[in-house]
Amino acid sequence: MSFVAWDCIKGLNERKLSSELFCLKDFGFTVVPFVIEHYDIEDDFDYLKKLAKILDYPIDGIVIKYDNIDYYQSLGSTQHHFRGGLAFKFYDEEYETTLKYIDYDISRTGVLTPVAVFEPIDIDGSTVSRASLHNLSVMEETLGECCYFGQKLAVYKANQIIPQIAWAEKKNFNEVIMNNGMTLDHFPTCPICGTLATVGESATGVKYLYCPNEQCEGKLAQQIDHFCGKKGLDIKGISRATIEKLIDWGWINSIVDIFKLQSHKEEWIDQPGFGKLSVNKILSAIDESSKNVDLSAFISSLGIPLVGRTVAKEIIKYYSTWEDFRDAVGGDWTIFDGFGPEISNAINKFNYVEADEIVKYLTFAAPKENNKCGDLTGLTFCVTGKLNSGRWKNRDELANYITSLGGKVVSAISSKVNYLINNDATSTSAKNIAAQKNNIPIITEIEFNDKFGQNC
Repeated sequence: MSFVAWDCIKGLNERKLSSELFCLKDFGFTVVPFVIEHYDIEDDFDYLKKLAKILDYPIDGIVIKYDNIDYYQSLGSTQHHFRGGLAFKFYDEEYETTLKYIDYDISRTGVLTPVAVFEPIDIDGSTVSRASLHNLSVMEETLGECCYFGQKLAVYKANQIIPQIAWAEKKNFNEVIMNNGMTLDHFPTCPICGTLATVGESATGVKYLYCPNEQCEGKLAQQIDHFCGKKGLDIKGISRATIEKLIDWGWINSIVDIFKLQSHKEEWIDQPGFGKLSVNKILSAIDESSKNVDLSAFISSLGIPLVGRTVAKEIIKYYSTWEDFRDAVGGDWTIFDGFGPEISNAINKFNYVEADEIVKYLTFAAPKENNKCGDLTGLTFCVTGKLNSGRWKNRDELANYITSLGGKVVSAISSKVNYLINNDATSTSAKNIAAQKNNIPIITEIEFNDKFGQNC
């Protein structure tokens, strides 16, 4: 990995972006290549493309900013971008090839991801022969509803990294006849267990394929790998390959069997590729992982759709024990900030039978006395200007969040105010001026979120 500096957020007193970059370069950082021009760049787009040639790594565009930092900041920002700059994006170059067939990957929830396999082509110095089609809706929109072989298609690298299909010719059943005289049925079977796939549909109308076999070893291996991985309990030493072998040997038929492997210790040591040292390390890691378990890590490890570490951490702000969480399942989760109907449905429809069994083998860490992020008791805030982080829809929502944590929100600046929240610190508004006169810190919405909100 390489680090390339392209800006300095704070710490330098230079008033030009170019001066900051020169300083960073003097400090020893690799900085993004840049040029300073003083004419209407829109009149010469070819010049921008020439700038890309000075790099020895791929890019998908060039950013143009005002060099004067004060002027740049004075222009403010929208909810999407700063007004002091613009991005010039290059068109992705497309390469034609021919589709060979559709392959399928299986996720831990049994969802099958279609992958287009095509005649190999060279793109930007690497050979490409596969591109994800994401789900059934995207596959049918891109390739049509049937006959997934032989079509001409165009491939490009999104951001010059990820292969994507730009377009493909579509066929129908009447146009394609297989060699044996039968039309091609594109409906797949699970690549692991061979069970005929089933069509599902999300709340937003997106169609997807999934394996309905609850005993599918591919689904089980993915679930256990997720449970043991960094997004779960982070059990060291138990790799995906080891998990697949344990399943093949019949020692693991569910996640809870991870905590019963001690009974297979002697025969495990005798298996090829293992030994006493490696087996003891894995068993010790499993035992260690069962103690002082973080509740959010456990909830995340279960593989509840749409519930990763971030959502799990939000959950334990309101329910600090497993019992409290289980009692809440079935209720309306949309009352909590950031929980939409899809997350709410996913939490309520998940099967917790195995999770309740796993809990018997775990010791959870003691819940924190205050699970809410931050304690604003005794602090007074004033909020002004537009919000743009997406964390809160409007100032009233932010005010309600502050008061829920014990803080107070006022409409006018006085010496009793501790912070003024305003995304435009350079504004000459009456509240900004009053805050400056009273030496009251002016913080942005993101700075507030980092200090007291979701990110603290």
